[in-house]
Amino acid sequence: MGNCAYLLVEGRLQVEKQIDGENVTVGIIAPVDLVGEIAILCERPRSATVIALDDVGLIQINRHRLKQIIRRSPDIAETVIKILSSRVVTVSDNLAKTQAQVDSFVRPVVKAAPPAIHFEEEPELEPEAIPEPIEEDLEKGKIRRMVSIERREKENR
Repeated sequence: MGNCAYLLVEGRLQVEKQIDGENVTVGIIAPVDLVGEIAILCERPRSATVIALDDVGLIQINRHRLKQIIRRSPDIAETVIKILSSRVVTVSDNLAKTQAQVDSFVRPVVKAAPPAIHFEEEPELEPEAIPEPIEEDLEKGKIRRMVSIERREKENR
């Protein structure tokens, strides 16, 4: 679990997460931004790796000090909230874009897929090959009704 956050005062940091065994860049941190605050505020292990892209200047702020600053300064608390909110919006936007890309790939594949198998007539089933519960359903006509409903739904499409 993280015990300090860092205020970036100079340079840029690249934020990476490991996804399916690969390091994926999820963001770039610019000056006057915090890094590591989520681990402190949420009391969770660090969730990403940060790599310096340039020479950087950082101010280390320990857990106790960051919480104390937030409690005593509404302006700083508001800034931290804005930073976190901005990150939520960015993640949400990226998720929406990713979902749209997946949809645009999957939709044509689904449309091109062959239709489900529908029997023009009910297949002949050997009674000895049918397990007991299904044989009881056949006797009650449940499966025949299900096939009929499926045919009606197909005709209505």
